[in-house]
Amino acid sequence: MNTHGIQAIYRFEMARWFRTIGQSLFSPVLSTSLYFIVFGSVFGSRLVEIGGGDRRAHRRRQRLRLGEVEIEFAGARGERQQRGPGQGAETGA
Repeated sequence: MNTHGIQAIYRFEMARWFRTIGQSLFSPVLSTSLYFIVFGSVFGSRLVEIGGGDRRAHRRRQRLRLGEVEIEFAGARGERQQRGPGQGAETGA
């Protein structure tokens, strides 16, 4: 049995695995960080000028709209919305 060859292949493959894991984690973290740094510096000081209002209220409105869109998509797919007792037509069995 060629133990020297097996050890060489094992070391090579482990080194390759660690390189790909490092690249897979490093690249998205770097690009996301740069995105926030660049766009945060460009638009960060202008957020009040652009929005002209309370950011928290704007986020709440966006979440409500997103919820409405999700409900519409669920209805288009034919899914029924889960309802609790007293929240709509209930069938008596």
